This record gives sequence, C-alpha cells and structure tokens, in this order.
Amino acid sequence: MLIKLAINEAKKLKKYHFILRVHPVLINDKKINKFCNNSNLPDNVNLSKDLITNDLNKSKIILYRGSSLVITGVLAGLYPIYFSPNDEKISIDPLSSIFLKNNVNSFNQLVKKINEMDKIKNIRSNSDFMLAKKYCESYFTPISKNNFYKIINF
Repeated sequence: MLIKLAINEAKKLKKYHFILRVHPVLINDKKINKFCNNSNLPDNVNLSKDLITNDLNKSKIILYRGSSLVITGVLAGLYPIYFSPNDEKISIDPLSSIFLKNNVNSFNQLVKKINEMDKIKNIRSNSDFMLAKKYCESYFTPISKNNFYKIINF
C-alpha cells in the first residue's frame, strides 16, 4: 500500500526524492520485487538497500503505517506522516497516543502535508515534531547500570 502510494506521489511531486524501504523480512519477497520492477519507478524514487542510518540522514519526512521505525526516524529529526486509509478501523500508529496532526488518508492529503512541511525552514521547530520527539525520547528505557543489572539478575 505504501509503495504504491509513494510511487504515485513521486510521479506527481517530481521535485522531491523518495526513498522506499521494505521491511528486512520482505526485502527478497518476489511479489514486492516484481511489483517494484514492473512499476517503472520514476527517476526520483529509490528502492533502498542502503543502511537505515544513511537513508534517515538523507530525509526530512518519514511516511509510515505501523512501523516502530518511525521512533528512530523522529529521533533522527524526521517529521512523521502516518498514512491511515479511510477503511482503517483500528489505528496501528505507534505514535497514536500523542495525538499528532500528522494523519493523512488520501493521496491529495499527503501531497498537501508534504508541501506544508516543505515550507517550514526548520521542521524541528514544528510543535507536532517537538511533541513527537519528546515522546520518542521517552519511548525506550535508558541504558543504565541499574537497569542492566536488573536484566542480568532476572
């Protein structure tokens, strides 16, 4: 679903570059590879096999569904946009508990949101981004000597 959306979006938004990442479990999936190869990927789309950190460093926005990668993306400074189809009954958004204004449910809304984010000089000063970052910073238990000992003495 997201691959189709990104390809269609890239065809319309030619000034932007899109990096598509497939879940590592699916990277060798024949259906996905066949779809991507037969979709005639536009020049501004890259089906990445690069390190995740390199892709995050090249990006400004992360489009996601249920992936916890959004946490890493936000911590890397990317603005999160959650794609929620109209027929979705239950949100699978890992950030749903903080009520961001980052949901889109159509191609047109996504184009509008990307253009809106592009106009912001410093995305990290956006109130939604700051809320997401604060949440993501507290998402994981910090590594500490006490926590480590609790785990190994379990």
